[in-house]
Order: sequence, then structure tokens, then C-alpha cells
Amino acid sequence: MMRRLWWIAPGALVLAWLVTLAPSSAAVAGLLFDAQLLLAWPDTPRGDVAVVEIDDASVRALQTQLGPWPYAPATHAALAEFLLELGAKAVVLDVPLTDAPDGDGALARSLRDTRVVLGVRTSRAAADATDGATHDALPPLGRTLPAHWPRTEWPALSAPVATLAALQPPALGVVATPDGDAHVARWPLMHEVQGRGLPALPLAALQAVEPAAPLRFASGAYQLGAHHWPLDAQGRVVLPHVAAQAVPTIGFLRVGAAAWGITDDPSLRQAFSGRVVFVGRNVGAAAPRAAATRTQRLAAATSALAADQALHAPSRALDALLISIALLPAVALWRRGTADRALDPLLSTGAAGALLMTSTLALAAWRLPSHALPALAVSVAVGLLAWCAARFAERTRGPHAAALGATSTRRISRATH
Repeated sequence: MMRRLWWIAPGALVLAWLVTLAPSSAAVAGLLFDAQLLLAWPDTPRGDVAVVEIDDASVRALQTQLGPWPYAPATHAALAEFLLELGAKAVVLDVPLTDAPDGDGALARSLRDTRVVLGVRTSRAAADATDGATHDALPPLGRTLPAHWPRTEWPALSAPVATLAALQPPALGVVATPDGDAHVARWPLMHEVQGRGLPALPLAALQAVEPAAPLRFASGAYQLGAHHWPLDAQGRVVLPHVAAQAVPTIGFLRVGAAAWGITDDPSLRQAFSGRVVFVGRNVGAAAPRAAATRTQRLAAATSALAADQALHAPSRALDALLISIALLPAVALWRRGTADRALDPLLSTGAAGALLMTSTLALAAWRLPSHALPALAVSVAVGLLAWCAARFAERTRGPHAAALGATSTRRISRATH
């Protein structure tokens, strides 16, 4: 029997490989990874960030006091100062910039406080820049990046250069849509525009909170003070998605009414004190409530970076370890020499639980993702094949046992006569 059971391990590997070829395997693997992410980092409310959401209803309700959208720079400056007075660690303005018609420089004066960060957008075409001064305005706005630092290059900034040039010194962060899928987001941390480097907005927010911490790049990872963020092959940091409900969000109508003295709302201090507050525009209401807005995603990315939740690249060694754990019941079966219809599926179930626990622990403790579905399929295949082998052995052993029993009875009968 021992020789006949050697095929269970390679047979399980082949079956698992066929399972991974199924069209639905990617969806199942994604669901499994989502479950592991929730176990590793539960979607609890983020206590270090908050969002002020400017929606259509708030703009209409406050139009008499603040005017139409987009707001003047002085309005954003007053809001930033109000949030800082409430105890915000930093204020990140993810809002469109417009040149102040009166040239009063209110935004520039407010942004002398380096805890206020402006979000700027980039353009794929240099012609999209507001005016030809983009190149001249960039030197004081960015830094020259070392040649080996990963970055995403852009031809121009899509922002009012006159406003940016007036900021002394400005704290800017690039607003960019991350790549990724339903499970993770891949953020480029550094951007370069016409030879000048600018951080991504989540990174700029952290730099505003830790202004003395130097930014470095070494061994395939960006480092800010004690923070360490490994990058993927394209130079991006990979962060798990955070549900919209995990980011505390307060409507602009409530905040704006308190900021301009229309209402008195002391509870806002508790909502914003000690947090990095993002201010952003939410246009329309077509997106489902469970879907995070862009500003919520930026805030969640900042919180994930602050918690050092950047994922490493999947480890082949970890994947091999998971396969080895899945094959342990097959090794035990081979050494035992006989299949047991009750014991072997139980051992395979235990191996499946062990490999899932190992995979989730590696994700939580060392931020190492893995491909757990193939190993899980191997474990299930080992149990199934062992059960089939035991069942086949029982069926083939039954007639032989009956025949041997009848022969023995006849021999005993002859001996007695």
C-alpha cells in the first residue's frame, strides 16, 4: 500500500494547479485576501485623521456667507486657521486653487504655518499649465531628487502658478489617483515636475506632522524618521484599502457654520483635536455610501502610512512554506502506508487551518502577503484523494476478505471430518 500512495502528493499539486486556472479563482483569492486583511488590520475607526466633506448641499446653504464654488483662497485660509485653533495636527486642503482677485495674500499668510498642506494636481501635457511661469515657479516649490529615488514624472502642474509662487514657503502634496484593485492601492510617494520633486499628498501630510524627520530612500524603501515603507517593482507603496466608514467624516455645513460664527459647536474640538484634517470636495451623490471619496482615500492612505501598514512584495519562500504545510498530511499518509477515511481528511483540515493562520500572521506581523489559495487547494486535494484511496481500499478489501473467510471455513470443516 505504501508504494501505491506515493501519488497523492503530486496528484494534489496537479489538482490545485487546475483549480488556479479556473476563471473564478482570482475572485476567490481576492475574497480570501480581503478576509486576511480584515483579520490582520481590522477596519476600526481611524483616530489620527478626519475629513471635512464639502458637498453640494453645504455649498448652497453657505453661499450667502462664502460665495459660489470654487471658494477664494482667503476662504480656505480662514477654514484652515479655524481647524488649527481646534487642535488639528495639520490641515490638508484637497481643493481647487484659484488666484485671489484682490491679491490680499490671505492664503500665503495662512500657509506660513507649515502645518497647512495644499494639494496640487499634475498634468500630462505642459500646455495644460495655467501660464508659462510654471518652470520659473517650481524651483522654490520642490526639491531636486537624487537620481536613484523612485518617482513618477509629470510635464507640468495643473494649478494657478501665481498663487503657488506667492507661498513662502509652501507645503505642497501631489494629488494623484493610485493604481490597484479592490483589495490594495498602489501609491507613488514621490513625483517630479520639470526636474523638481514633490511628495504625494499623504506623504506631505506626514511631513507636516513630523517636520524635523528627514526623508530617505534606501534598500528599496522610503523612510521618514522611524517610518519604513517598502516599494513594489514600479516604485509604489502598496497599502490596504480602508472602508469609508472607518474615516471620521463631518459635513462642511456644520464646520463652516461654526467657523464663520453662525453656530456655536464646541464638540468640533473633540472631533478634530490631535488629528490630520483633510478638506475636500465631494461632487454629486452617484457613488454608493460604502465607497470612499477621493479625500477619504487620501486620509486613509495617510493613516496607513503613519501606522506603517505598507505591504512587502509577495514572498516566494512564504508561498513554498504554505505548500509544505498543506502537504504534511500526504507525507504522514505515505509513511503510514494505509489511508484512513476519517483521519486523513481531518489532518488535511488541520493543515488548511495552520497554513491560513501562518499566512495571516505573516501579513499582520511582517506585512508579507502570500498566495494562500493554491496552498489551500493542495490541502483540500490531499484530503479528498486520501478519502478516495481509503474508500477504494475498503471496497477492494471486502470481496477478498469474504473469499478468504469462506476458504478458511471449508478447510476447518474438512479437518473436523
